Amino acid sequence: MVSRVRPLDPNGGGRDELRWPEQRDAEHTADSRDAADTLAGRLTAGAGVQHGQHRVKVLFTGH
Repeated sequence: MVSRVRPLDPNGGGRDELRWPEQRDAEHTADSRDAADTLAGRLTAGAGVQHGQHRVKVLFTGH
């Protein structure tokens, strides 16, 4: 998934992805972990990720 980077909580709380997940801009699926890693590698080459505006996350959903 590609999500927007949210600033850290100024009160020292960090980022709580369970209660306040970052806004998702794109979601992709892959059939294997290798395919997911390859896709993530390609997504990190994007300008938004390179400039720190977006983040790429690989999540295992158990399916």
